[in-house]
Amino acid sequence: MKKGISLVLVLVMCLSLCACGKSEEVKAVEEKIASIGEVSIDKADIIQEVNQAYEALSDKDKEKVENFDILQKSTDALQKAMFTAIADKCKAMNAGSDLVAQSVIEVWENVGGKDFWTWYGTILKFQNESVANIDINDKKNSLYWEMPAYALGKTKSTFVDISIEDRQDIVDTCIVLANMYYGIQEMNEQVNQDYSIYKDLFEDEYADECQFLREWYLASSVFVEFATNPTGNRNDYSTKLTEHNSTMYAFQKEADLMK
Repeated sequence: MKKGISLVLVLVMCLSLCACGKSEEVKAVEEKIASIGEVSIDKADIIQEVNQAYEALSDKDKEKVENFDILQKSTDALQKAMFTAIADKCKAMNAGSDLVAQSVIEVWENVGGKDFWTWYGTILKFQNESVANIDINDKKNSLYWEMPAYALGKTKSTFVDISIEDRQDIVDTCIVLANMYYGIQEMNEQVNQDYSIYKDLFEDEYADECQFLREWYLASSVFVEFATNPTGNRNDYSTKLTEHNSTMYAFQKEADLMK
């Protein structure tokens, strides 16, 4: 019994000595690690700060950080969360690019190759208008309605008295197209910003993941440019769209394996 009590006392003393041997820097790092809590993308700055504080310690002090495993798990969890978020944004951006490109092809088919550039430019101009505030009862400028109606397959006549229902459909369609057209460009910028943060945090420890996201982002950015700035003829454009979608699908499959 006495031997058991002595052993406990020895352990307590050892723990006390270990605690006493910690520098203020070590204690501060341990406190920061303990404050991390549940990991989320919003805590990227905090986890980065704690990692920097840990790396600033001497090798001897690093060994004394008792909750380092929590920091490591938090860092790994953050990496997975950010990787997944960027991958999901790339996937959404690619889907948007595909929808815009499909709309381009639809307009191209409706008006034919000869008039496509004129009509497509008109659609873009129409998108830039405040279409949500357009008075669909206004018939003063027939071409204002005729051009987008023609390009969207509503009519192939020189001019017809477009019904109120078709006018509303034109407005609704153009709003959707505008949201997609400008939405994927905004998404492109956001993914670039997110990747830059990810790269700063994880380039050393997760080099393969960084390289993969960089390649996927660059390919996705090219897809956005392709979708929003059509060139060549409709057949070539359609063929390239298929190629882009095939490339994006391959990236998505690989991302799913890396998550």
